[in-house]
Amino acid sequence: MAENANLRACLMTLVGRQWNYNYGAFLQAYAMQVILEKMGVNTQILDYVRETKGLSDTKKRFEKLLKLKSISEISEKITDSLYLRFFNLIHRKSNQLRGENFRTFARENLNFTDKTYSSTNAIENDLDYLKNIFDIFIIGSDQVWNPNNPDINLYLLNFIESKKKISYASSIGDPIPENLYDLYRSSLPRFKAISVREKTSKENIEKITELKPEVVLDPLLLIDKTDLKKLGRAPSENITRQYLFIYDLYRAREIIGVAQKIAKENGWKIINHFPLNILDKLRFPLIEFSYYTKSPREFVWLVENSDYVISSSFHGMVLAVQFEKPFYAVLPTTENKNTGYRSNSRILDFLELIGLKDRAVAEPNDLLQKEFGENIDWTGVHKKIENEKNKSFEFLKSAIECD
Repeated sequence: MAENANLRACLMTLVGRQWNYNYGAFLQAYAMQVILEKMGVNTQILDYVRETKGLSDTKKRFEKLLKLKSISEISEKITDSLYLRFFNLIHRKSNQLRGENFRTFARENLNFTDKTYSSTNAIENDLDYLKNIFDIFIIGSDQVWNPNNPDINLYLLNFIESKKKISYASSIGDPIPENLYDLYRSSLPRFKAISVREKTSKENIEKITELKPEVVLDPLLLIDKTDLKKLGRAPSENITRQYLFIYDLYRAREIIGVAQKIAKENGWKIINHFPLNILDKLRFPLIEFSYYTKSPREFVWLVENSDYVISSSFHGMVLAVQFEKPFYAVLPTTENKNTGYRSNSRILDFLELIGLKDRAVAEPNDLLQKEFGENIDWTGVHKKIENEKNKSFEFLKSAIECD
């Protein structure tokens, strides 16, 4: 499979050595790197860490608030912001340990550029260096093209012109607002090849351009299961009982109460993402522990060895499918509005693709009406995935090798 040994690729996605400690983001970057390396492409991930700009960022957030349509939306955004600040304050030590474990994972498993960049200007000032090192610039996967991305111009790779640009499984998430039409229309035709992760992203691009992007699989579905198994590592905790694995990245408080009832009915313990306080441990006694501080390696192992999975995150669901774990996906949001990075389309489009749309629930309470048995036709699911996998590899191979 290693046919492009002389090619050097710069991969840009939503991770940096010290940025975005998200399991899905780090694992899809790892998977993309492994896939490209197996194709013989020497790959480095652009180490970009967005620099916060104090008053400038505050002004932008305030301007976004003013564009919201109702008092309730403004109130919700302010509440979310205050809650995040409070959460980070009370879980400061957990966040520090989580950061240490993610940085260790990055150091051991991800090949970043030697230089770290904190702004578009820093990248543009170093452009001659980057063009000299790399033959191809690849964007993807994940929600790199989400219109809520404050660095959307950068992630559309507008800083590079004279080199081949490829999009692999880029995701848009929310509909592109009219004020960004011109940016997408001028940027996307400059790519040599464009693929997106879900049909909704394809539709969003086709709505405002004449381009016809291909729909491909997330890198976590292209990587061999054996590679994932090797990556996984058991946590230090001694797990002696069957457990329900919960990736409650969104809607955690709604999910955990329902999960307690489900686990009790099935004789399971619970291992969840959301960090716990003393009251949580008293209210939900079936929770064995939270893996919030664990590295992506332990995350992979915990999914692989679980008995059932409930996830409000796209990549939690994807890993459940990879390891053939029965699962349900809780939609991150149920309202038809600008959702930031919480769009439902990525979950629903994928489940439709593999014929499992009934595994999605709009509300956590809906899980109480569901069966929690081994009732998924994995042979049929993987037959559909294998077909899409072949198309995805063909797109990537063709995009890399075309002049």
